[in-house]
Amino acid sequence: VFKQNQNSSLKINFYLSSIDDMITKDSNTKQYVQDSKNEFIGTELEYIYLPNNQTELNFLTSYIQSRDDDGEDLADVANFLASSTLIYEFKSGFTLGSVLQYISSSKRFVGDDRDDMDDSVIFNQTLSYSFKSFISSLVVKDLFDSNRYYSLAKNVYETDFDDGGRAITLNILLEF
Repeated sequence: VFKQNQNSSLKINFYLSSIDDMITKDSNTKQYVQDSKNEFIGTELEYIYLPNNQTELNFLTSYIQSRDDDGEDLADVANFLASSTLIYEFKSGFTLGSVLQYISSSKRFVGDDRDDMDDSVIFNQTLSYSFKSFISSLVVKDLFDSNRYYSLAKNVYETDFDDGGRAITLNILLEF
């Protein structure tokens, strides 16, 4: 962690994990087995900037290389992730929160002849209002309706899981 001053900090994390007897799916029998050894090597980088008392900017990126005991890349693991967050608090009680996320593509399991999973970019927007014991928020997930998919096994499902695209949620809380 490097903190230049109270308004900015930089965090860097490196890691190496080795997991013995990890539960994986056997590509021949399609059964789950507990005999795989997997290695994960990665890094994370986060920068937080507070230009004033009302604003926070956060940039986060991570890279992971995940391999099985044969040295092959693991399926369903996105190697690169990135996000950027902006939070701005207005003096009127409103708070605006914006999140932009990127997830890189990932490969399929052995034997799954479908194309690899596509990368995705999602933008989420929140507008909150707070006054005394009243709090409300309007959350728009996937504002631009770009749809994120999660890989599902082909032998069980014909298509991947669609996260539903844009979703709007209104939350209201009154404490008394």
